[in-house]
Amino acid sequence: MKWVLKHYGTYKLVEDSDPRPEVKLPDKGMGKIFTPYSPSWKKHEKNIWHEDTKTSREATDKFIEEREHEIKTDPKAARWEKSRKATWEKDKPAWRKWATKKGII
Repeated sequence: MKWVLKHYGTYKLVEDSDPRPEVKLPDKGMGKIFTPYSPSWKKHEKNIWHEDTKTSREATDKFIEEREHEIKTDPKAARWEKSRKATWEKDKPAWRKWATKKGII
């Protein structure tokens, strides 16, 4: 078993066969409370899939607006988003990366 970086500030324990590189867990230090970053725009995700299209559209607009604002103004949010995208890119299958690079997909 080894620890891998899932998103900025969050780690996951996986099998040794996992291709992601092993990372050393950060030292939290005595007296420090570790709180992982939780995006403020997550509160709108529930209503994005609402059955009423008006509610869904409003929630989507609020979600995008708040996410863009937070990424511009909060460095933690920007690091979290960058890490999330990097994690998605690492988890893509090889054929998908190849097709995206060639412009097929």
